This record gives sequence, structure tokens and C-alpha cells, in this order.
Amino acid sequence: MLKARTLARRLGRVVAVVALATASASALPAPAQADPIVPIDWTVDVTSHLARLDKDLVVPTGTFTGGFDVATWKMTGDLVLPEATSRLDLGSLPLAKVTMAMEQAAPVTGGVDLFTMTGHARSTFHVRILAIRPVLTPWVNLVNPACRTRTPVVADLGGKVDLEAGSTFTGTYDLPKFTGCGIGVTAVVNQVVPGTGNTLTARFTPAH
Repeated sequence: MLKARTLARRLGRVVAVVALATASASALPAPAQADPIVPIDWTVDVTSHLARLDKDLVVPTGTFTGGFDVATWKMTGDLVLPEATSRLDLGSLPLAKVTMAMEQAAPVTGGVDLFTMTGHARSTFHVRILAIRPVLTPWVNLVNPACRTRTPVVADLGGKVDLEAGSTFTGTYDLPKFTGCGIGVTAVVNQVVPGTGNTLTARFTPAH
């Protein structure tokens, strides 16, 4: 087995790959000697397939920063993702460019099973619709700034941990109904956006 400090250094490179996965952390016996917290600093590339719209939302590169507790084999941290824009048809609304954001509602939690080299974590966030701009009138924003999911999204993902090349985690999530989008707009959004079977793919790589 790896010595505790060597293991801790390796974990510092990979444990953030579990930033968007399942609620339960895999617990392993605590090493006899180890630094208590290993810092995490990773970049994150996220793509979400919205099932009802049959569209992919590609999110620009974000960050995950946090720490891994070597004594308990659990991790926690903050996931920050930029806004993402995609061209979509929204029911009766004209063809438009839609700008959305995933905003963290609670710290990410998770863990790594070093025997199987698999990781898992849970990310809880609100989805906000920041803009719906018709292609023919791009200066018009049809949605109110307060438009967001009524309740937070809970995304559970998992996958194999790759110490060298980074890791890709996948999973599914339910998208709740939206609120505060504006008179008439909220109803249209809720007809075509919320639902089950949405997928999330996250690629984690070391920031340095």
C-alpha cells in the first residue's frame, strides 16, 4: 500500500473529480499518519443535455476548489461555473439565444474509493435563465432576472478516477419547474424545459 503522505499527494491531484456526483462518500480506514486536509484546485468542463429540448448546453470552463480530509476520506468544496449560451426553440417563443447559469446552492460533498479508483459526489445548484433573446431582435430580453428553478437541482455523478489524464464523470438529474420568469414567459418555459432524464458530463483536470 502507498504510504500515507504519498497517498495524500496523489489525492490532491484527483479528488476534485468527484465534485458532481453521489451523496454518499465511500469511507476507508484513516491512515495512521497523514496531513489532515489536502487542498483541491481543478478546472471543470461541463456539458448538460436537456432532455425536453433535446439540446446540449456547453458550459465554459469553471473551477472547483476545496479540500480532502485524509482522516475521513471525505471531500467538500465550491464549484463555480460561468454562464452558458445556446440557440434554442422554446415552444411558442421565437427561435432565440438562451443564456443560463448553474449557481451553487450548497457545498459539493463526496468521496473516493481508492481500492476501485472510483469517485462520487453531490452538487446542489439552482439553474437560472438570465436571458431569452429572439434571434431577430437580439436587443430584447424576454425573461426577468429573477427566473430560476423553484427548488435546487441535485446532481449525482460518478466515474473512474484517472490520476494522470484527468477524469470524466457522468450522471442524470431532474430539472424542476421555474419561477419568476415573467408574465406568460414562466408558463412557456415550464412547458418545454423542466423534466427528468437530463444528463450531465463533467471533465476534471488539474488547474496547475
